Amino acid sequence: EKLLQRLPVEIGRESRTPWRVLETGEPELIFDARSLDDAGVRQSHVEFVRALHTTSYMCVPLVAHGSTLGVLSLGLSQSSHRIFGATELTLAEEIAARCATAVENASFHSGLEQALRAEATERQRLQQVIDALPEALIIADVEGRIVAGNSAADTLCGLSVEASDGDAARLMRPE
Repeated sequence: EKLLQRLPVEIGRESRTPWRVLETGEPELIFDARSLDDAGVRQSHVEFVRALHTTSYMCVPLVAHGSTLGVLSLGLSQSSHRIFGATELTLAEEIAARCATAVENASFHSGLEQALRAEATERQRLQQVIDALPEALIIADVEGRIVAGNSAADTLCGLSVEASDGDAARLMRPE
């Protein structure tokens, strides 16, 4: 955190590598982070990477169903005495694909929950309208299951919609 305050990375297309990966959907692997000067990377980003003592760097797109959702950036420090290669890039691409799927699934799940809440709200509104009607009203689906009704229908049939267990025939001919 202290390092981020001292060397803030400027977000924008000038940072080059992450934006190129976002735009192209293609990963970038920099074997030797000292070559960032020659890679068209903004100087503040070069200084940030160097302050972290990064020796090797890669940027991999988070792609799900053909859409790039973000970028996974990975770096190795000098203390590791290693550099990224093709094997690590392949592994990072697999991890990024799984992360992208998880992000996409979370987004779908959130959207589904929101749609279910909206449907429940609309059902409540509909039931309030049905309950306010002075006329008997029974709504059944195509299979004859009662999906809604009001108290006037309960009085007319002599059996509550709930007590009919959703069976329209039973509601119309109470025992």
